[in-house]
Amino acid sequence: NNNIIKTYKDNIDVILEKSGIISKEEAKEKVNSYKNKYKELEEQIKELNSIHHILNNDLESKKEVYISLRDKITKDEFELSEIDKKIEIFKNGSCPFCGTVLTDDTHKVELEILKTQYEEKSNEILDVKRTFNKLKIELNDKINEKKNINTEKDEKKLELDKIKNLIIDIKNLYNKSIESVSIDEINNNIRELENNNAKYNKTLE
Repeated sequence: NNNIIKTYKDNIDVILEKSGIISKEEAKEKVNSYKNKYKELEEQIKELNSIHHILNNDLESKKEVYISLRDKITKDEFELSEIDKKIEIFKNGSCPFCGTVLTDDTHKVELEILKTQYEEKSNEILDVKRTFNKLKIELNDKINEKKNINTEKDEKKLELDKIKNLIIDIKNLYNKSIESVSIDEINNNIRELENNNAKYNKTLE
């Protein structure tokens, strides 16, 4: 038991703990706990960065297709409009520029060809628009996903900063504890331990 007292006398951490102030072991335990959480957050951020990179590539690829489809729709709608104008001219029965009659069999065949072209082009535009609208929804979903990932990353980075500050606070608290604990407090705690030890020895007599 005298050895126990000697250990207490030599161990400032136990004295500090007995005085109600953070001990080195307690500080170390807390710091290690926060360090583990810190490493965990770093891994999560690393994973989010990887997802973010893949998502960016996917977005760029989809944007290229989106622009291509948009341009095709514009081009096809213009062509459809031109076909429609020709059909209207044939329906009127004469050319508005030269007055040529357009009601003979040859022109009737040309009119049917134009009508077929109009229908085919209309169906083509509808198909492209369906693909375009589907891609537009996918793009919006990907953009929202990217925003959510960025938000999650920012939140985890804030957590990292908080943990850094907590670790610094714990270290400062321990250093301050050593500086602030009074000699009287230490001596009182040592005497208390000695008295307890003496009582213990009496019970053994």
